[in-house]
Amino acid sequence: MRFIVTFFLITITLLANDLADFKTLSGNFTQKVTNSNNNTIEYKGELFLKQNNILWKYKTPIEKNVFIKDSFVIVDEPEIEQAVFTSVSNELNLINMLKKAKKINDSLYEVKYNHTVYSIILNDKKLSKIEYKDEMDNRISVEFKDIKKDIEINDSIFAFTPPSHYDIVRK
Repeated sequence: MRFIVTFFLITITLLANDLADFKTLSGNFTQKVTNSNNNTIEYKGELFLKQNNILWKYKTPIEKNVFIKDSFVIVDEPEIEQAVFTSVSNELNLINMLKKAKKINDSLYEVKYNHTVYSIILNDKKLSKIEYKDEMDNRISVEFKDIKKDIEINDSIFAFTPPSHYDIVRK
């Protein structure tokens, strides 16, 4: 569940800051997870937003796609031939939570959700990075680069139909 909450938090943060005036949004992200022994794994991918459709497309070191539409999430994991379908509508109210984010300085906001403090870092008034520690004391950092607004994004990129050989998990 923390995985899905994080995606909602980051996505709503994108919408809540100076990037809010867009029809579409795309860019690259780097997510770093550092454990208590200082071992780090780095994930890279692309982010696409169009209206209420969001796609987090992980490319390395594993392929994974996270589709979000309203409060419905699909996590597609091609390497293990599995898709997880989840509805989170009754569990999250992140827009209200983000309205409570405290401005620390011109480039830093903090918000607390479920005992976790998320640091939201802006660069030139645009989302640059989100950092937090998860429940296993891992340090998580998601950095955004090459953010582009109002480019053409085909609706088909947000459609997911699992292959017939996939395992389907519904939560």
